[in-house]
Parts: sequence; C-alpha cells; structure tokens
Amino acid sequence: MKSKIERGQRNITEPILFSYLDELRESGIINMWGAASYLIEDFDLPPNRASDVLLKWMKTYSKRHPEEVK
Repeated sequence: MKSKIERGQRNITEPILFSYLDELRESGIINMWGAASYLIEDFDLPPNRASDVLLKWMKTYSKRHPEEVK
C-alpha cells in the first residue's frame, strides 16, 4: 500500500497516520497486528514509534469509529 505522504517526510501527524491505518484496515490486505511494518516502510518511522502509533490506533479505534462497534 503506497502512502499519500512522501517517504521520510518530517512532522507526520497522528491523524495522518491514523487515517492511513484506517485505510489499511479497510483494504483487508493484512492483519492489523502487522501494520507497524507498513508504517516503518511507508513513513520511514522508527520501529518504536510505529509500534506506539499502532497500539494507540488500536486502543482508540472504537472511540473514533463508534458506528462500527456493536
């Protein structure tokens, strides 16, 4: 999955990363537990930041998408 953000861009915000992860989830191409590797590859994030972003995305998903949680 190609990023809409240029690889290595500085100051990538959490909303941009969360939107990317939402799109990745919707694509169904991977199990989201493996999504950190996509953040590392597509955004050139350090592994620890990619993992932190992914965990926060997972923890806040139902709050951000209440219509999908039943």
